Amino acid sequence: MSRALKVGVLAGVVTWYFKDRPAPEEFQPTINSKAYKD
Repeated sequence: MSRALKVGVLAGVVTWYFKDRPAPEEFQPTINSKAYKD
Protein backbone atom coordinates (compact mmCIF):
# COMPACT_ATOMS: atom_id res chain seq x y z
CA MET A 1 0.00 0.00 0.00
CA SER A 2 2.93 2.31 0.65
CA ARG A 3 3.98 1.89 -2.99
CA ALA A 4 0.53 2.93 -4.19
CA LEU A 5 0.68 5.98 -1.92
CA LYS A 6 4.15 6.81 -3.23
CA VAL A 7 2.95 6.61 -6.84
CA GLY A 8 -0.08 8.76 -5.98
CA VAL A 9 2.07 11.45 -4.39
CA LEU A 10 4.50 11.37 -7.31
CA ALA A 11 1.64 11.71 -9.79
CA GLY A 12 0.26 14.64 -7.80
CA VAL A 13 3.62 16.41 -7.73
CA VAL A 14 4.14 15.86 -11.46
CA THR A 15 0.64 17.16 -12.21
CA TRP A 16 1.21 20.25 -10.04
CA TYR A 17 4.62 20.91 -11.56
CA PHE A 18 3.42 20.63 -15.15
CA LYS A 19 -0.11 22.03 -14.71
CA ASP A 20 0.96 25.40 -16.17
CA ARG A 21 3.41 23.98 -18.71
CA PRO A 22 2.58 22.54 -22.16
CA ALA A 23 3.39 18.83 -21.94
CA PRO A 24 3.95 16.63 -25.02
CA GLU A 25 1.27 14.02 -25.70
CA GLU A 26 3.83 11.24 -25.30
CA PHE A 27 4.91 12.49 -21.88
CA GLN A 28 1.83 11.58 -19.86
CA PRO A 29 1.35 7.98 -21.13
CA THR A 30 5.05 7.29 -20.55
CA ILE A 31 4.77 8.30 -16.88
CA ASN A 32 1.60 6.27 -16.41
CA SER A 33 3.02 3.08 -17.96
CA LYS A 34 6.27 3.51 -16.02
CA ALA A 35 4.50 4.02 -12.69
CA TYR A 36 2.24 0.99 -13.07
CA LYS A 37 4.94 -1.28 -14.51
CA ASP A 38 7.47 -0.46 -11.84
